[in-house]
Amino acid sequence: MTGTTDMWAELKKINPVGKLIPNTIDGACSPGDIAELFVTKYETLFKSVPTNPDEMTELRQTINSCIQRDNDDFVNIPPSVTAHYLRKLKRGKSDGNLGFDSDHLLNGTDKLTMLLTILVNAMIRHGHTAGDLLYSTIVSIRKDVRASVCSSNNYHGIALCCSICKLIDVIIINRFGTTLCTIDLQFGFKSGHSTTACTAIFMETVHYYIERHSDVLSCLVDANKAFDKGYYGQLFKILIKRNLPCYVTRFLLDSYTRQNMYVSWDLSRFRYLNTLNGVKQVGVLSPIRFIVYIDELIKRSGIGCHVGKQSVGALSYADDLRHLLLHIMATILYIHYDIHLKLFNT
Repeated sequence: MTGTTDMWAELKKINPVGKLIPNTIDGACSPGDIAELFVTKYETLFKSVPTNPDEMTELRQTINSCIQRDNDDFVNIPPSVTAHYLRKLKRGKSDGNLGFDSDHLLNGTDKLTMLLTILVNAMIRHGHTAGDLLYSTIVSIRKDVRASVCSSNNYHGIALCCSICKLIDVIIINRFGTTLCTIDLQFGFKSGHSTTACTAIFMETVHYYIERHSDVLSCLVDANKAFDKGYYGQLFKILIKRNLPCYVTRFLLDSYTRQNMYVSWDLSRFRYLNTLNGVKQVGVLSPIRFIVYIDELIKRSGIGCHVGKQSVGALSYADDLRHLLLHIMATILYIHYDIHLKLFNT
């Protein structure tokens, strides 16, 4: 293979293992029954932490009351911004629904860019998402190639949406991103950050205390379905507190509470479901909204390790939270640290 061909990508195309579609999952045999099985699972998940209707009403009233304080020029998106971020979309990304993919936008004319700009500004200004942009399609992807293909627990949902939604997300991130910044103890979904940096700080903090003959106990928490169980009421209260323009907050609230997702199986789409909790299942902005959501939790930890005056009591990478707490269990600490260091070095 020559040029810039990705060897692993080519091997995946040759190897059909990841593309096998089983005929039976959890006893369901037909494509319709299997799709209905996944609909039930996703419906249970996305309606597990609903926001109280009274709280949602109060939230909308709060947002509407501060709309007049927004600077209209600040919210208005110029065509040059749309054109700039339009070119950053990835090619070949399908919406899984209408047959409209990112190439339709990337190959469009200046007139299309102008029309997209008008659409984006109108939706943000009026806090209303166009109907076709509310629909996404969930496809169920195997998590572990070594586990059973016939168990629904070995699948997780990946949502496909219209590239216009992704374009809007990118514009919001880059135009209003300063209100969505998180503290340095968060390492997920940030440019220039990685799991390596997070682990290095973790190890250095433990070493810092051991060298000073102090005892440390670490607790690693993997939040189960953290993206899918975010509480709408709290999420949008945080966005208001961070002074995200109320026009944008109202638009995002509308797109969240009115979104619908089809469940797809074996190239066919079946009935849709709406969601009552979790960050929106599609889009570039969703991971950032999640880390904003848990940022207050990290800030409030307060207790735990400090290196000098810098608090490192809680480190976070996506939905993996590492808490470093002072403790008096020296023997357990040294065993834990020795094992962790050996694993890290291998």
